[in-house]
Amino acid sequence: MSKYVALDTETSGIDVFNDRVVTAFVGLWDTDEEKFTQHLEFLVNPQIEIPQGAIDVHGVTNEMASKGMDPVEFLEILFYVLHDWAEYPIKATPFTLDVLNGELQRYGYKSFDWSKRNIVDP
Repeated sequence: MSKYVALDTETSGIDVFNDRVVTAFVGLWDTDEEKFTQHLEFLVNPQIEIPQGAIDVHGVTNEMASKGMDPVEFLEILFYVLHDWAEYPIKATPFTLDVLNGELQRYGYKSFDWSKRNIVDP
């Protein structure tokens, strides 16, 4: 594996059906060069209050998140990038994949079929 996609999120909590993405990272890691050759970082407005427990974990306050991007715009960009990098395996936790599917469903999209991708649980 000379390249893989790293995908991670920070959320408003641990309920994949009700909690929301607050930040996300997607990057293309080159194992030969030992660096990300491309990456995107997102601050997303979850459109709900972030509980203090979650703020304590990731440090993103409600005020900071209120300046984040629209969740639908975030999803469209993220899945465009994942489509563009379809040839590479994805390193992501099941929680991250499930919370992204929760976000897709919340905004009227069909869940993504992660089984069609080579997923590596870090």
